[in-house]
Amino acid sequence: MYVIFPNVKTKYDQFMQPISHFFHIKLKMNPNQVSVFGFLLGLVSVGLILLSYWQIGIVMMMISLFVDGIDGNIARVYGLESKTGEKLELIFDRTLEALIFLALAIYFEINYLLVFLAIYSILLMTSVRDKTKFDPGLKRIALLFCIAISFELIFTLVFFVHIGSFILQLCILDYKNQEIRPGIQEQHKTINKEGKLK
Repeated sequence: MYVIFPNVKTKYDQFMQPISHFFHIKLKMNPNQVSVFGFLLGLVSVGLILLSYWQIGIVMMMISLFVDGIDGNIARVYGLESKTGEKLELIFDRTLEALIFLALAIYFEINYLLVFLAIYSILLMTSVRDKTKFDPGLKRIALLFCIAISFELIFTLVFFVHIGSFILQLCILDYKNQEIRPGIQEQHKTINKEGKLK
């Protein structure tokens, strides 16, 4: 999402820099360590929800989300970005989303099929996000709206937003492939019988 809105990324990094400085310089934590810390906080939120302290669990989830934003900021600001770090954060994010969704489904006796569809739609969107660099971001943060609307409606919205995002990204990828294909065809025409370019 930041790739599409670079100004948002710049403003976000500026806002988070003092906090990132504290974690990285004062606490000597690298991005992966911050990711693990945020993941552990997320697991605590899952436990709180299952123990009937769901309001506190939601608050802990938001703290986990905040910490989750620090690791990427540290990586960008201090030049510590890595493929391993990106994969680790992605695994942690998808795991926490699934666990928190399921914990809420268990506690509030929400339709499991609906929750499964919400999780599945997020995974579908994730399968193409590396190619399009777009992520709508409406996952755990959508749970904050539980104050105004039901969890059933939240999971329904999460499903439709991510299925819609997945379909849109497929259309974008198909359009890009249509642009590349004519160039490939022209290149093939220039290949001689020996398989070398003229």
